Amino acid sequence: MKEQEEVPALSHKEVKDEAVEATCTIAGKTEGSHCTTCGAVLKEQEEIPALGHKEVKDEAVEATCTTAGKTEGSHCETCGAILKEQEEISALGHKEVKDEAVEATCTTVGKTEGSHCATCGEVLKEQEEIPMLDHSEVKDEAVNATCTIAGKTEGSHCAICGKVLEKQEEIPAYGHKEVEDEAVEAPALPAERQLEAIARTAEKC
Repeated sequence: MKEQEEVPALSHKEVKDEAVEATCTIAGKTEGSHCTTCGAVLKEQEEIPALGHKEVKDEAVEATCTTAGKTEGSHCETCGAILKEQEEISALGHKEVKDEAVEATCTTVGKTEGSHCATCGEVLKEQEEIPMLDHSEVKDEAVNATCTIAGKTEGSHCAICGKVLEKQEEIPAYGHKEVEDEAVEAPALPAERQLEAIARTAEKC
């Protein structure tokens, strides 16, 4: 019978087991190796713990009259996962305030009624300009000058606002025009009447 000969053991055929990076939620592994022939682990892979999320705050956004807002939230800076979801806040809508109409006058333009938002100031209904009114002309009668009182030329003013439209010019007083009175002799009395007059004068004395 033929004696059996010893066959030397084969050496392992090593294959590398790649390292696996840990993530925020999944554990990783260090590099290792095993034998492709028999499957024996030649270098054990060690577990690397999951890193955990790195939280970053997402600031709240205030709602305005026309745009929606958001509540405060957060996400992971590393993987981007949302940790606290931001909820939408509905737009507030405008708070309308009336802009009163302004009547036009002889001297100022007017405006139609309008409105704006008390919160953001946006014009909701624009006020339109109303042109100035024409003056309501009233005649100022001329005044004749006299010897002692000045006169005035004819003029005019507005009955609504009082503005002078045509100024009255002053006419100076004429001053007195002196006229010399001629002496007038009294008619002569008859002789008998003259004597009576003399007698009455004597009695008074």
